[in-house]
Amino acid sequence: MPIPQYMKDNIVNQNNDVNADENIRTMFSDQDRLLKRLGNANWRALRALNMQFDDMPTAECFYQAASGWKKALEGVEYPWLVWSVDEDWAYVQQKMVVEAGWTPIVGYDPRAKPPTKLLKESILVDFNQGLNLPIFYMHIPLDFIHLFAPRLAFFHSDLLVKPEKMAKLSALFKALPDGEIAMTNLTKLRFEWMQKLFSKQEKLFELAGCITRGASQDIFDKGCSMWQGWAFHPNCPSEEEFQRRLKLHWDHGAGLLYWQQHYGGKVTIIQERYLDEGHFSRTSKDNFKVLSDNNENRDTGLDLRGNYDVYRLAKQMGISC
Repeated sequence: MPIPQYMKDNIVNQNNDVNADENIRTMFSDQDRLLKRLGNANWRALRALNMQFDDMPTAECFYQAASGWKKALEGVEYPWLVWSVDEDWAYVQQKMVVEAGWTPIVGYDPRAKPPTKLLKESILVDFNQGLNLPIFYMHIPLDFIHLFAPRLAFFHSDLLVKPEKMAKLSALFKALPDGEIAMTNLTKLRFEWMQKLFSKQEKLFELAGCITRGASQDIFDKGCSMWQGWAFHPNCPSEEEFQRRLKLHWDHGAGLLYWQQHYGGKVTIIQERYLDEGHFSRTSKDNFKVLSDNNENRDTGLDLRGNYDVYRLAKQMGISC
């Protein structure tokens, strides 16, 4: 797919603030870094690879990969994506999903290798097959749900949810009309008036959510996205629209907020506060020891193993393992 000149002019020359990355100047010119950024789910990285190097993955490669994902999920009415960065955490999450009445679809980061602890109800999918990226985030398939599932629920690899809250999420996600999504907001403030006054809404948060096929198709057709660098989406409709999007937040979920606000997309909001007790991350737990890099090499599995015993946490939260 040809890259418009106005995108080419911005791919390498304009840099995002990538969390004070010391090597930011090489972010969109170094092939190895770009492949990792693509594995982080980043449209700009995909465009930069295609513009500067030969024999790189293209957007069409992801469309083709989705046909394999569709075969793996054939006949599954309620698939819930469990992303393995550590197989013990993924095992506990599978338990949560089955208890809530959904089918765990287990993907994995290639650095973690295929998990061996699988429930009989679970379906293991190598989402990276044929793409062979060095890093592979769960956000990649979330842009293509319309190609392989009637709806897909998902949550962060570092999230544990009490059974009574999982039951409520399950009911919400199952009841979502086609064409709508549910997503977490990004604020721990309790009241809506406080959220409007004291927090700047830049993105929808993929801590937990569900996207229906119709919504996924509409989001994709309008060039919006779960991915980072979403202004560079191949369906961005015009240079004027590209320039508008380029000024907005670039991270995961920002394109979904734009879909909601600019195109009237229907979104049911899950309050971050509702789930934060079980979010074991560097952004939610004060005593969290950061062990991995804060750039495209970030390894959530390394951080989780170095901080927590997931089975002990599960017991504390009433999750049966």
